[in-house]
Amino acid sequence: MDHQSHISSISGPSPTFYHQNGSSRLDYIWSSPGFPAPGLLSQVETCPKLNDNQFTDHCVLITAFDFSSCFATLAKARLKQKSEQRTIFLYKNLKEDTWNKFSNEVNSRLELYLTTHHPSISSLSALSLDKLWHALKRSILGGAIDSLPFQHVSNTHHHKYPPELTMLIAINKFLDRLLFKLTTSRPSRPAQISQMINSLPTQLILLKSLLTDYTIPAYSTRPLPTFVKFLRSQKALVSAYLSTQFHQHRVDSIEYYTALRDEHFSMSPGSFISSALSVEHCSIILDRVLVVIDSKPTLLTDPSDIKQAAIKYFQSVVTPPLVQYSSTDSFPPRWQKAYTPLSDIDSSLYNSVLSPILDDKWKNTLNSMPNNKASGPSKISYEMLKHLTGKAFNLSLILANACIIHGDVPADWREALVYPIPKPHEFDAQLKNTRPITLLETVRKCVVKVITTRLSKILADNHVLQGGNFAGLPGGSTDIPIKMLDAIIHQRCFDKSDDQEL
Repeated sequence: MDHQSHISSISGPSPTFYHQNGSSRLDYIWSSPGFPAPGLLSQVETCPKLNDNQFTDHCVLITAFDFSSCFATLAKARLKQKSEQRTIFLYKNLKEDTWNKFSNEVNSRLELYLTTHHPSISSLSALSLDKLWHALKRSILGGAIDSLPFQHVSNTHHHKYPPELTMLIAINKFLDRLLFKLTTSRPSRPAQISQMINSLPTQLILLKSLLTDYTIPAYSTRPLPTFVKFLRSQKALVSAYLSTQFHQHRVDSIEYYTALRDEHFSMSPGSFISSALSVEHCSIILDRVLVVIDSKPTLLTDPSDIKQAAIKYFQSVVTPPLVQYSSTDSFPPRWQKAYTPLSDIDSSLYNSVLSPILDDKWKNTLNSMPNNKASGPSKISYEMLKHLTGKAFNLSLILANACIIHGDVPADWREALVYPIPKPHEFDAQLKNTRPITLLETVRKCVVKVITTRLSKILADNHVLQGGNFAGLPGGSTDIPIKMLDAIIHQRCFDKSDDQEL
């Protein structure tokens, strides 16, 4: 991919070499189509002087790549194998003050970015689609990190205990390890044992903070049998207290979840039903995949091999049509008639579909998008878009209108995340036991919704599509097709004759 040609403005790529007879492009920056980091911008700058002398007659070609999307979309298998974590934002019970802080932070970051990187731009519409999107994405994510609550989650579940119980478990494990190293017949490292013995007073002080009636007894590390006997007595004390605390924690947990189920019964029936039926939210991690290579089952564990196998499988999930048609003229006669443009429909009806989006329409579109939905590769959610104000909101509108005017989208919007969802039966490391869902950029989906809403209204108001030639238009209903299907099923169940036509 020639980045300067791909990312440049409508006027075309800038020359990189000037001579007496004109200018030309002699310098290029290339990358393969599968390069994971999308190109943000490519620009030509005047070469700086070296010791006040111009040392080259070429300009400097600069291309910037966005590697943040690579790190933000780490595979779950990698997160599990490397014990890494991902960041999720917490929108529940957020107050208006927090959202105001987010909006102000996004606007200030955007203004600083535009002033720093594009000081000579008089109008944002002069920027390319990729530059507009990068400025918006960078500002939103930076403002979210600084102002919205978030947490790091991993794919390895650890049961959480109260802090006091967690500390008691750690003390118990420490005494276990020390006793094992002192009593085992295996050779131990003296330095490690000495370090643990030096840490023993700190552990006993922590134990005293948990047990109000506990007094640290006097002890000596010599002779060894007496020291081991002392450690065993402390271990027995900690184990007995730990057992009572585990029992109390179990009782408290039962009482808490019982009260929570009662609350869900009145406030959230869906959560109550899921809890009462012990509904489990299944998920899979592609850290191993079973494939057939040369007629032999092979288990893949290397992340790169798993990725290639998943790509190959999901590309073939939807098979291409058996017959390829290049135009409507090659259709069978029945379908030629169905797809022939209607003579009584004026093509000017569709002029408003690609007209510029107004402020209130764009705001209404953003507000109409659902909450609590998975975001696309950039991790920008609908909640963030709904709280854009000022310059950030204007930039999002300029970007949306630029996509409509140019009939194009930023390069990032052509990327998507494909997640394998488990089917009702076991995964068994086989991709055929999954079904994929695709996550697209949220801003892209908002732009598409504006266009489809306009088009649907035109089709419905002007009765362009009639009969059974459409689905999902405003004012439509699924009652008729459901009744038709029900009648067909009823007919086949009670009339077994073969001469009945459906």
